Amino acid sequence: GEEYVRRTGFIVSCLYAVLGLVGFFASNSTASLAGGLALSLPFFAAGSLYEIRPGSGVVLGFLLSLLACDYCLKKFSKSKKAVPGGLLLLISTSAVVSYGRAILTRFIL
Repeated sequence: GEEYVRRTGFIVSCLYAVLGLVGFFASNSTASLAGGLALSLPFFAAGSLYEIRPGSGVVLGFLLSLLACDYCLKKFSKSKKAVPGGLLLLISTSAVVSYGRAILTRFIL
C-alpha cells in the first residue's frame, strides 16, 4: 500500500548502492561502484521528494524506474548473467510495478 510506496525509493536506492559496493569489493570494479551510485542517487531523490510532495515523488520514481528497467534489460540481454544483470532487472521491474500501482491508484482509479 501507501507505506510501501513511501519507502520504495529508499529501498531501491539502498539495493543499488549495496550491489555497487559488492561488485567493487568482489572484483575491484570501479564501474560497479559508479553504477551503484548512479542508480541509487536518483531513487533516493525520488524517495525524498515523496516525503514533501507524494504525487511528484511517485511520478519521478516511476519515470526513473522505467529508465532503470530499460538500462538493466539491455545489460541483462547482453550479459545473460543472473548477477548482476538479472538481479538489477528484478529490482528495476519491482520498482516499476510499485510506482505504477501507486500512479494507478493515486491518479487514475
